[in-house]
Amino acid sequence: MADARLLMPRAGLTMDEGRVVSWQVQVGDRVTAGEPIAELETDKTVLALMAPISGYVEQILVPAGDVAAVGTALAEFRADDGSGTAPPSIHPRADVTERSRPSPRASPAAKRLARQLGVSLHSVPGSGPGGRVVARDIESAREARTSRHAAADEVALVAEGGRGQSEGEISSSVNGTVALSRMRQAVAAAVEQSWATIPQFQVRATADMTAVRRHLAYLRAAFADAAGRLSVTDFVLAALGRCLRAYPDMQAEFVPGDPPKLHYRTGVNIGMVVSVANGLLVPVLHDADQSGLLDLARQRRTVMHAIREGTLDPSQFGDAGFSLSNLGPEGVEGFSALCLPGQTAVLATGAVIDSAVAMAGAVVVRPVMQMTLTVDHRVVDGVIASRFLHSLREELEKSDGWTLFADEIGGAARDASHRT
Repeated sequence: MADARLLMPRAGLTMDEGRVVSWQVQVGDRVTAGEPIAELETDKTVLALMAPISGYVEQILVPAGDVAAVGTALAEFRADDGSGTAPPSIHPRADVTERSRPSPRASPAAKRLARQLGVSLHSVPGSGPGGRVVARDIESAREARTSRHAAADEVALVAEGGRGQSEGEISSSVNGTVALSRMRQAVAAAVEQSWATIPQFQVRATADMTAVRRHLAYLRAAFADAAGRLSVTDFVLAALGRCLRAYPDMQAEFVPGDPPKLHYRTGVNIGMVVSVANGLLVPVLHDADQSGLLDLARQRRTVMHAIREGTLDPSQFGDAGFSLSNLGPEGVEGFSALCLPGQTAVLATGAVIDSAVAMAGAVVVRPVMQMTLTVDHRVVDGVIASRFLHSLREELEKSDGWTLFADEIGGAARDASHRT
């Protein structure tokens, strides 16, 4: 009996299935927990799948190239018993990619259509005599998959991170009509879904970033190794974590039905909208309310590195009810973003710019940042949204609000010096 199973993960709010691109292991191979052993393809990216335990591969259940639903067991494992050899019950055999599984009963027309459309016969229930897969089953499976892709959750505008291909780059290199990539199709469909199905409104505020800028400069100077790669975004994420803990409605999910319901999430997970070539990804930073500034910065850098290297792990996605979209690095002063399907709100932030403001009857120059909060009106009303945004601005502007992070980073710096 297997000690652990690797399941098809849900790498996104509305992902229903994924395709196993390749296996890096075979039956009988020894693996270490957390070791990349397979690649999974979604509409948005290719993700690495990790071994769930240290031990041996007992069975590979889904061949490379096959599509499987979320929650499907992809492989089974036996724990390492310390002997250094695979259990006798595990017998290495031909790689499952040889398609040793019996082929489903299907008509010749269904098989031909499945090859043309890239649909796995194993994933299609048959409606023909005796459960036989017929051509209309393949067409229905293709339509259902396209519909699910259209509900993809990566929507909103470009955020801090790697640049995607810009409209200018596209128009300068391509003339005439071109087909959209699968990712671009999914983004386009998700934007339409957001605009058509979510009644959303915006509230705006401008935050004085003097305290953030001062503390960022101090932390970088005092603890260069530990804090040298901190950014304004990390401070915004930390402030959001605090505020979302106090305003649970801001990350609830509207669940249609009779009657409709609200689903309240137990943790504070923040999606970070990131631009990639021809599309968007929304990886998630987990437990933002319980993470220090340094921890959030590490999470953010880890995610950005994984996106650049194409090694995103399914654990870096998740059930976030709130997202941050930042166009500050692009020099944009302010903008509004669309709510992601399945989420309640998205915060759009612009660049921190020096601006003349009136204070105590005088005009002074202050670093300010525009913030626009877009909210699902089915979940939150304007008063609550305004109070949340006011609380966020207060968190960012507190002159002593970031002192505790100096203690955290100072401790990390001391630990690093002791290790060296």
